[in-house]
Amino acid sequence: MDIDIETIEEAEAVIESAVRSKVKRLDLNFSHRYRDSVIPDSIGDLSSLEYLTIYSKSHDIVYGIEQIPITIGRLINLRTLQIYDLYELEYLPDSIGDLTNLEAT
Repeated sequence: MDIDIETIEEAEAVIESAVRSKVKRLDLNFSHRYRDSVIPDSIGDLSSLEYLTIYSKSHDIVYGIEQIPITIGRLINLRTLQIYDLYELEYLPDSIGDLTNLEAT
């Protein structure tokens, strides 16, 4: 599932739908119109997720993701995590270390 996200409400709705559908793969593209600097904490509720990509296709970012929530550490089934083109990202949370099923590629 590849989703372009422009608002925090869209991000929350996508995550809620993915939780209900028990998706295994999710590609989140945060557009240059996404004015919120964080990804919703509810991303940690995606317990069936195995592949997660978080990125921005736009190179003319006005607003950018500054933080990934610590709840990402609850994605215990996650095997692949790709994070790229998030130029405003300040740091990765320590809880990434809790993702013990990640596979090196």
